[in-house]
Amino acid sequence: QFAASVRAFHARIPWRSLLASWNILSSHDTARIRTVVGTGERQIAALALAVGLPGVPMVFAGDEIGATGLWGEDSRTPFPWHDESSWDTTTLAAYRTLLAVRRSSTALATGGLRWLHVGNDVVAFVRESPFDSVLVVVARSQAESVRVPLSDLGGTGLSPVFGFPASVAAGQIVVEVPSAGAGVWRVEGM
Repeated sequence: QFAASVRAFHARIPWRSLLASWNILSSHDTARIRTVVGTGERQIAALALAVGLPGVPMVFAGDEIGATGLWGEDSRTPFPWHDESSWDTTTLAAYRTLLAVRRSSTALATGGLRWLHVGNDVVAFVRESPFDSVLVVVARSQAESVRVPLSDLGGTGLSPVFGFPASVAAGQIVVEVPSAGAGVWRVEGM
């Protein structure tokens, strides 16, 4: 249902407009993403979708440290600059890494989208451009392993960027999904 909804939404928007549209997880008018999804791991999964899918990820100040809030006014709390002990540093590190990957990748900025796996709790897709390709696997909970033929990516291997471990065996990329979260890899040898 998720992949079908994304496809239907993307089909209604010109590609150039979609690439320039915000991928917003929360804002000053909504509940915070951490409150909506409930855990840091699921928030990281949501961030990987915002970074990996076509569009421009937008971060509402405080989301990167795990801020919570049930609705717009409740979410408009001051950023706790002087209380780093309240920050979720694991989530902050994930934001730093995934947003840096987004900034450095032509595929994530302008490349096409191809779905490789859609399961009950996990999706895998590749973003591709003539200059690079990025594989993204996102899970809302522990899930089945994801297997993708390496030949489907048009490369010779993977370079890990973030999250879940992956291996290549007998021409297959195998991603074990141990929990909610995400994995991101650059495709090598394109």
